[in-house]
Amino acid sequence: MRQGLGIGLVVLVVLAGIAAFGWWMYERARGDGIPEGIIVASGRVEARETRVAAAAGGRVLQVLVEEGDVVQEGDVLVELDRRSVEAGIAAAEAAYAAARANVTATQGRIAALESQADLARTEAERSRRLLARDAVSRQTVDLAESTRAQLENEMEAARAGLDLARRQADAARAEIRAIEVRLSEATVHSPVSGVVQSKLLRQGEMAAPGMTLLRLLERDEVTLRVYLPIASAQRVRPGMEARAYVEGIEGTHVPGAVERLSEEAEFTPRDVHMPDDRTTLVIAASLRFPNLDGLLKNGFPADVFIRWDPAVPWPGRRPWQ
Repeated sequence: MRQGLGIGLVVLVVLAGIAAFGWWMYERARGDGIPEGIIVASGRVEARETRVAAAAGGRVLQVLVEEGDVVQEGDVLVELDRRSVEAGIAAAEAAYAAARANVTATQGRIAALESQADLARTEAERSRRLLARDAVSRQTVDLAESTRAQLENEMEAARAGLDLARRQADAARAEIRAIEVRLSEATVHSPVSGVVQSKLLRQGEMAAPGMTLLRLLERDEVTLRVYLPIASAQRVRPGMEARAYVEGIEGTHVPGAVERLSEEAEFTPRDVHMPDDRTTLVIAASLRFPNLDGLLKNGFPADVFIRWDPAVPWPGRRPWQ
């Protein structure tokens, strides 16, 4: 009797243990008791990298920032040597002045030819009327017509020359503007607000056009890349609300949203989960978070809630607690 009772107790204990383990696995899969409608995940913060390049190229006169410096959009980062460009603008301005002078002179010549041509046309008409009354010879009429035709031909040639002079002036002005752009590009400004990650050139070195001078990590927005089980990922859509919690910063969260999901499943990367989870098929999801207070730094581990059911209230605690 006692032996049967002992076996029954053992069976009950085993069943209770199995039930507890099953409940633990169920709660772990849902995020340690997180309510239905909320998905919990973990990942690392990824700041977007911006490469600052020299559009025109040239010798580096000075680099005004150091690695780790915080910069704002529009700050001056690098100054390039502009002396050769400045020499070119003087020649371009001289060419433009000469072209404009040619335009003015040609316009004056056209005005004079138009006046002479008007007189020649009047004289040719008068000669024809006199010829009709035998008051002048045919030779006189032919001479008047020849003078009129010659002046009109010269006027057409002058007008063609004026078009050419104007095109030359426009080209010279465009060259001036291009040089002014190259002058402005000799001062390299920060295209974004961020942190200087690395300096690739130093003072005195040559920068080729389009060559990267600095690498910046943006601060205003960051990405959190997480890996979701396929069953959870099926519920997630871009635009869904998310909350990120940074390791070591208690009592606050950063609101964000799902940006995109991968189109195909993959095995969990080795640096994300425990070894026994690395063979699990998952879907990668990228979440975008504003980072105005700088709480989310590149490489920081962070936990995240994703709410796929907007009717469910946010949990009152951090993930995994």
